[in-house]
Amino acid sequence: MTDIVPTDNPAGRLFALLDAMKRADPNTSVRYFVARESDVEPADVASILEYVAKAVRLSAETRRAMESREDPEAQVYADALDEVETAVATMREIDTPLRQLLAGLTDLGWRSLRACALLLRRRDDAAALDELTIAELSTRFMTLRDDVAAAPDLDTELRTFLLRHLTTVIQRLDEVRFFGTEGLESAFNEATGALARSSGAMDRLRNSSVATGLVTAIVALDLALNVASNAKSLLPAEPDKPSPVVVQIVDRCAPAITAGQQPVK
Repeated sequence: MTDIVPTDNPAGRLFALLDAMKRADPNTSVRYFVARESDVEPADVASILEYVAKAVRLSAETRRAMESREDPEAQVYADALDEVETAVATMREIDTPLRQLLAGLTDLGWRSLRACALLLRRRDDAAALDELTIAELSTRFMTLRDDVAAAPDLDTELRTFLLRHLTTVIQRLDEVRFFGTEGLESAFNEATGALARSSGAMDRLRNSSVATGLVTAIVALDLALNVASNAKSLLPAEPDKPSPVVVQIVDRCAPAITAGQQPVK
């Protein structure tokens, strides 16, 4: 089993999630494992259950993808996914210790899930971000969140608005390696759309000390998602072309940064 498990498909991402659980403290509960992985409070049951639901969806997508294939090898591994599905279903009981959750996942289950990931390699429709890009974006947005929290020239309403959306984006960045970019794209589109719809917020942001940092972070994430999406669809990449909503935010909040420029590193 020397092959690297690809994470460009649901089976590979599910393998990565279960492997992270295997490497964690076995006495840790699902609740605390998810809280650490998603940067949420253990008492935030709604966010934890949302994470669990995504894992359950990965499990279902893995079986559907394998059963839709006609080759006999795929059917053999699909038939051996029961152990994996049982482990994932146990995540619904969020106070279950990881050792108990993984107890029924034998070598057969691990090998079957790995084989599914290898068979489904590059067949997934989801866009992918490489680990280095994810790490760089996470660092950028966490620094930005700290700057927004400490900025002396933001009113309470604007600060709360920005922190809420920044926190969600950071959480979704943390989840990309397990769940792909769909949640990140949704959080980013919601955040930029909400900002673009509020001319008052953009005007107040433009005069703040965090305007340039926020705009460059938005442009960096927008371009990273565009590149990943273009690579997925095999379309010619346009890495220097931000989306219209991002262009609007740039022009309104930080006009000195032209929409066609690469974000400041």
